[in-house]
Amino acid sequence: MWGLDGNGTVYRYDTYYGVFRQLPYAPYTGFAQIAAGGNGVWGKERDTSNNGFRFASEFDYFVPVGSFWTQVAVGSGAGVWVINSSNEVFAWVRP
Repeated sequence: MWGLDGNGTVYRYDTYYGVFRQLPYAPYTGFAQIAAGGNGVWGKERDTSNNGFRFASEFDYFVPVGSFWTQVAVGSGAGVWVINSSNEVFAWVRP
């Protein structure tokens, strides 16, 4: 389970201790939105560029994957859907 606070700081639920822990390796400005599902964890940065990030579990931090996102949604086996600042819809599907 994932969450954001009012500053856009990312938290991940620690099942061992039963608490949310802050994820230290998120974008400096924080996230405006985070979406999690079967196709991973994705976030939209809070700053004006609205950069998109994907959580890289192998490194335990978020890596940049796009810019000018206004919304992101994650499915379970159906890909990742992004709307950009021009209201264009894109699907990110892993091969």
